[in-house]
Amino acid sequence: MADIDRSHLGLTAPIVTARLILRSVKTADDVMLTRIWTDPDVRRYMGGPLEPGAVRHRNTDFVGKPGKYCVAIRASGEPIGLLGIGADRRSGNWEVSYGFLPEHWRRGYAREAVHALLVWVFERVPDAELIAANTRTDNEPSRRFLEAIGGRFVESFGDHAESVMYAIPRSGVPGETGSGVGTAGTGFL
Repeated sequence: MADIDRSHLGLTAPIVTARLILRSVKTADDVMLTRIWTDPDVRRYMGGPLEPGAVRHRNTDFVGKPGKYCVAIRASGEPIGLLGIGADRRSGNWEVSYGFLPEHWRRGYAREAVHALLVWVFERVPDAELIAANTRTDNEPSRRFLEAIGGRFVESFGDHAESVMYAIPRSGVPGETGSGVGTAGTGFL
């Protein structure tokens, strides 16, 4: 795969699903972003909560950036999580990342949002045959989620095989949304 350019992945209009809206991250999302970076449950498999300086940097870095999206409840507009699409440093493929606030886990929001994003990315990147997702080996909820959305285990990696890569092929993107499990996240957060 050639260089991954996210510039064409900026949203000109929100992606709308049955229950959710995927939109660009706004400064008004600061409370949700801060919780994503500091909640011990969300950050359990990602090195723990971030320090205040890192939180400020991440909050600023996510606002309005192509490839970084806020997931909000369609009916209320409440921001509940983040999605990202970018380059997987190890494989050079596209990589999807996700993280949701704990009170919104196990409601199928992750499945609905990630599915919508995958469909949208595959429409815009015709040469992408798969999208990778990395998570920790011991993050069973995230591994089950990736398998539920069509991800296939590719490999374990890290000094002690503490991480795993899944590949979600274009041909394997499920056709349904709105069911499945919510999880802490993959690791970009």
